Amino acid sequence: MKMLSDNGIGICFLPTYFRTFEISKFREILNDNDLFIEAILKTPESLLRKVTGIETLFVLVSKTKRKKNLLLI
Repeated sequence: MKMLSDNGIGICFLPTYFRTFEISKFREILNDNDLFIEAILKTPESLLRKVTGIETLFVLVSKTKRKKNLLLI
């Protein structure tokens, strides 16, 4: 994420919402590094579940703090 431009958006491919945002405190780590969540998008259940058994998300990150996040899970 250090290579992210001021107007850019980074895409993180992560495990489910609970594991990412409650256990690892991913949001706090991002904010401590002046990065903010733009959106959280749930992937289709069949994307990796048959191979790994893990549900995943795409988290869009930017250097711009927004009042609201787009949450599509």
